[in-house]
Amino acid sequence: MLKKSIIFKDISCGAGLITLYEDDVTNYNYKLVNMYALALEKDSNIPNVEGGKSKAYYAPVKIADSVVQAMFKVFGLFYKIFPDGII
Repeated sequence: MLKKSIIFKDISCGAGLITLYEDDVTNYNYKLVNMYALALEKDSNIPNVEGGKSKAYYAPVKIADSVVQAMFKVFGLFYKIFPDGII
């Protein structure tokens, strides 16, 4: 059985932040907040808690996530150009 890479496990850790507006109930914003982004902030305590990793650990996780997100954008663009595929 293959083990899931610890880097990819840390990429998926996070939460969705939904901002609702009282003056316009049909308007909202959604932002995905990843744990690595919080851990890399200036005064973050995540690297100091039990089980936390150093900031040097979270930096490559951020890079790996950036690569994955870029691939999704490229695939999404490809799908828009060729919605029925190329074959």
